[in-house]
Amino acid sequence: MPQGLTHKLQKEEDCDDCAGLKSYNKILGRLKYETWPKEDPPDLPELGSSTWTLLHSVAAYFPKVFPCGECGKDFEEFQENHPPQVQSREALEDWMCQAHNHVNTLLGKPTFPCEQVRERWTPPFLEHDQEKKND
Repeated sequence: MPQGLTHKLQKEEDCDDCAGLKSYNKILGRLKYETWPKEDPPDLPELGSSTWTLLHSVAAYFPKVFPCGECGKDFEEFQENHPPQVQSREALEDWMCQAHNHVNTLLGKPTFPCEQVRERWTPPFLEHDQEKKND
Protein backbone atom coordinates (compact mmCIF):
# COMPACT_ATOMS: atom_id res chain seq x y z
CA MET A 1 0.00 0.00 0.00
CA PRO A 2 1.44 3.45 -0.86
CA GLN A 3 2.62 5.63 1.96
CA GLY A 4 0.73 8.83 2.68
CA LEU A 5 -2.99 9.30 3.00
CA THR A 6 -3.94 5.69 2.32
CA HIS A 7 -1.92 4.42 5.26
CA LYS A 8 -4.26 6.38 7.54
CA LEU A 9 -7.29 4.54 6.21
CA GLN A 10 -7.03 1.15 7.89
CA LYS A 11 -10.69 0.16 7.63
CA GLU A 12 -13.43 1.08 5.18
CA GLU A 13 -15.35 2.92 7.88
CA ASP A 14 -12.37 5.26 8.42
CA CYS A 15 -13.49 7.04 5.25
CA ASP A 16 -17.10 8.02 5.82
CA ASP A 17 -18.19 8.46 2.20
CA CYS A 18 -15.52 6.67 0.17
CA ALA A 19 -16.49 3.96 -2.29
CA GLY A 20 -14.56 1.58 -0.06
CA LEU A 21 -10.97 1.00 0.83
CA LYS A 22 -10.99 -2.49 -0.72
CA SER A 23 -12.25 -1.13 -4.03
CA TYR A 24 -9.75 1.72 -3.94
CA ASN A 25 -6.83 -0.61 -3.21
CA LYS A 26 -7.94 -2.99 -5.96
CA ILE A 27 -8.08 -0.13 -8.49
CA LEU A 28 -4.82 1.39 -7.28
CA GLY A 29 -3.11 -2.00 -7.56
CA ARG A 30 -4.18 -2.36 -11.20
CA LEU A 31 -3.17 1.11 -12.31
CA LYS A 32 0.39 1.96 -13.21
CA TYR A 33 1.16 5.67 -13.29
CA GLU A 34 4.32 5.78 -15.34
CA THR A 35 3.70 8.96 -17.33
CA TRP A 36 0.89 11.45 -17.84
CA PRO A 37 -0.86 10.74 -21.12
CA LYS A 38 -1.34 13.73 -23.39
CA GLU A 39 -4.94 14.85 -23.14
CA ASP A 40 -6.64 17.85 -24.64
CA PRO A 41 -8.42 20.26 -22.32
CA PRO A 42 -12.15 19.56 -22.07
CA ASP A 43 -14.32 21.19 -24.73
CA LEU A 44 -17.26 23.41 -23.74
CA PRO A 45 -19.96 20.70 -23.59
CA GLU A 46 -17.70 18.37 -21.56
CA LEU A 47 -16.63 21.22 -19.28
CA GLY A 48 -20.23 22.34 -18.80
CA SER A 49 -21.41 18.86 -17.87
CA SER A 50 -18.46 18.28 -15.54
CA THR A 51 -18.96 21.68 -13.90
CA TRP A 52 -22.57 20.88 -13.09
CA THR A 53 -21.51 17.50 -11.70
CA LEU A 54 -18.95 19.25 -9.48
CA LEU A 55 -21.35 21.96 -8.32
CA HIS A 56 -24.12 19.49 -7.45
CA SER A 57 -21.62 17.26 -5.63
CA VAL A 58 -20.24 20.20 -3.64
CA ALA A 59 -23.80 21.14 -2.66
CA ALA A 60 -24.59 17.55 -1.67
CA TYR A 61 -21.53 17.24 0.57
CA PHE A 62 -21.70 20.80 1.95
CA PRO A 63 -20.07 21.93 4.21
CA LYS A 64 -17.39 19.33 3.43
CA VAL A 65 -15.09 19.95 0.49
CA PHE A 66 -14.13 16.30 0.14
CA PRO A 67 -16.42 13.35 0.88
CA CYS A 68 -13.60 11.59 2.75
CA GLY A 69 -12.86 13.12 6.16
CA GLU A 70 -9.14 12.33 6.03
CA CYS A 71 -8.85 13.87 2.56
CA GLY A 72 -10.56 17.02 3.80
CA LYS A 73 -8.28 17.33 6.83
CA ASP A 74 -5.15 16.90 4.71
CA PHE A 75 -6.36 19.47 2.19
CA GLU A 76 -7.19 21.98 4.94
CA GLU A 77 -3.67 21.56 6.33
CA PHE A 78 -2.23 22.06 2.85
CA GLN A 79 -4.23 25.30 2.43
CA GLU A 80 -3.08 26.59 5.82
CA ASN A 81 0.55 26.03 4.83
CA HIS A 82 0.06 27.06 1.18
CA PRO A 83 -2.77 29.60 0.89
CA PRO A 84 -4.57 29.65 -2.47
CA GLN A 85 -2.97 32.05 -4.93
CA VAL A 86 -5.74 34.00 -6.61
CA GLN A 87 -4.00 37.12 -7.91
CA SER A 88 -4.26 35.79 -11.49
CA ARG A 89 -5.55 32.81 -13.42
CA GLU A 90 -1.98 31.60 -13.93
CA ALA A 91 -1.22 31.84 -10.20
CA LEU A 92 -4.36 29.85 -9.37
CA GLU A 93 -3.52 27.24 -12.03
CA ASP A 94 -0.03 26.83 -10.55
CA TRP A 95 -1.38 26.62 -6.99
CA MET A 96 -4.00 24.06 -8.01
CA CYS A 97 -1.32 21.94 -9.67
CA GLN A 98 0.78 22.06 -6.49
CA ALA A 99 -2.28 21.12 -4.41
CA HIS A 100 -3.11 18.22 -6.74
CA ASN A 101 0.51 17.06 -6.62
CA HIS A 102 0.38 17.15 -2.82
CA VAL A 103 -2.56 14.73 -2.92
CA ASN A 104 -0.88 12.58 -5.58
CA THR A 105 2.18 12.28 -3.34
CA LEU A 106 0.01 11.22 -0.38
CA LEU A 107 -1.62 8.57 -2.56
CA GLY A 108 1.69 7.28 -3.90
CA LYS A 109 1.05 8.56 -7.41
CA PRO A 110 3.58 10.49 -9.47
CA THR A 111 3.26 14.23 -9.59
CA PHE A 112 2.11 16.16 -12.64
CA PRO A 113 4.72 18.47 -14.22
CA CYS A 114 3.29 21.88 -13.29
CA GLU A 115 5.11 23.55 -16.18
CA GLN A 116 2.63 21.69 -18.41
CA VAL A 117 -0.50 22.71 -16.50
CA ARG A 118 -1.63 25.35 -19.02
CA GLU A 119 -0.95 23.04 -21.96
CA ARG A 120 -3.08 20.35 -20.28
CA TRP A 121 -5.94 22.41 -18.85
CA THR A 122 -6.26 25.76 -20.63
CA PRO A 123 -8.69 25.33 -23.52
CA PRO A 124 -7.78 26.97 -26.82
CA PHE A 125 -10.78 29.34 -26.71
CA LEU A 126 -9.42 30.87 -23.46
CA GLU A 127 -5.97 31.31 -24.97
CA HIS A 128 -7.60 33.04 -27.95
CA ASP A 129 -9.60 35.35 -25.64
CA GLN A 130 -6.41 36.23 -23.75
CA GLU A 131 -4.62 37.07 -27.00
CA LYS A 132 -7.46 39.45 -27.97
CA LYS A 133 -7.13 41.27 -24.62
CA ASN A 134 -3.39 41.69 -25.16
CA ASP A 135 -3.85 43.23 -28.65
